[in-house]
Amino acid sequence: MIALSNLGYCYYYGRSVPVDRDMAKKCWAQAAMSGDIAATYKLGDLYRFDTSEPDLAQSNALYRRAFLLALDSEDIYSYPDAALRMLQYCPEELDKMGVERRLLAQICVDAIQARIEDGDHYSANVLKKAKAILAEVSHEEEDASE
Repeated sequence: MIALSNLGYCYYYGRSVPVDRDMAKKCWAQAAMSGDIAATYKLGDLYRFDTSEPDLAQSNALYRRAFLLALDSEDIYSYPDAALRMLQYCPEELDKMGVERRLLAQICVDAIQARIEDGDHYSANVLKKAKAILAEVSHEEEDASE
């Protein structure tokens, strides 16, 4: 399943193969069916961003599935990305689940910082996004408590 997910990235970004979004989608769909967290949220991204007619319901369902799969994972390379998508696009679902959004955002920031410290050179922009979400959620909580 990880190999298919990685192959999807290769096709999507044109790494060692020509860019082929249809093949990326096929790879990610197959990997997602097997429970791969990254493939599941990347497939959600495809439904949200890489189509002339976004399917937000399908995208959100895939984000929820990736998040639920990630709850049992300590993988700092997939968990925070799945959680960030929920924070960005499905915050009301987190509220329904009783998830404290500020705490989740802080966990994401910490995990992304850990993977950068581990040598990940691709996560600087994700860290900026996570910090912005943390600031936004913290601000919302402050406003609500006033």
